[in-house]
Amino acid sequence: MSEQNISYWHNFIDIFYNAVEESPNPTISQRLVDFIVALASLPDAINSSNKDKIMDIGGGQMAHVQPGGIMKFANRTFWKDLPDFAMELSERFQASSQAPMSHRARGKSPEKSALLWKNMNTYVILLGQSPEAQLHPPLAGRIKRGIWTLATALEHSSSIPYEANLGVPAAAQWLSLAGPEIEQLCEAATEHYPVGDLWVGTDNTDVVDMARLQFWRRRLDRLAQGPSLW
Repeated sequence: MSEQNISYWHNFIDIFYNAVEESPNPTISQRLVDFIVALASLPDAINSSNKDKIMDIGGGQMAHVQPGGIMKFANRTFWKDLPDFAMELSERFQASSQAPMSHRARGKSPEKSALLWKNMNTYVILLGQSPEAQLHPPLAGRIKRGIWTLATALEHSSSIPYEANLGVPAAAQWLSLAGPEIEQLCEAATEHYPVGDLWVGTDNTDVVDMARLQFWRRRLDRLAQGPSLW
């Protein structure tokens, strides 16, 4: 895997997540989960040629991989570490206060923007529920992402209510498909996430607990009685 191949790899990551967003069928989302788990399960990629290969190892640095050497990027091994794959997902969720508004900024309709974000969250739910995925650090522990989606969709007011509700279908998906897992996280009360202006807990902290989950459920019920996006 050469410097050019690294570019192909990053193109693949982008194509993969675009496919995730465009897959409204949970069966297809599950196949994407199975695919990425299978990719992470492959043996280490080896330089099988009789020449050194030049690898971009991140930070503008290049490394020579001798024949028989393991192929890495940014000190992460192909395939088990899926270099930069988890980081891309994290970046998309770290921007969740703007998602799916980022799709609106790219000219997508409100309905399409809501659907793309819902599809992404469906994939993450299925990834978090996959026992096989939990065996691979780049794919494990994704159920916690539900906290991000629920809080950003249900705890914030807006001067444009219709736009504010774009994240609601994704939030509903979490409580529908991963309700027990989210409840378990809230019962443990060990996770934290910044609160929105609509939520005021008993002690004004950002702890994710059962009181916060009950608020999410009530808020979702109220929103379900209004104009729907899903």
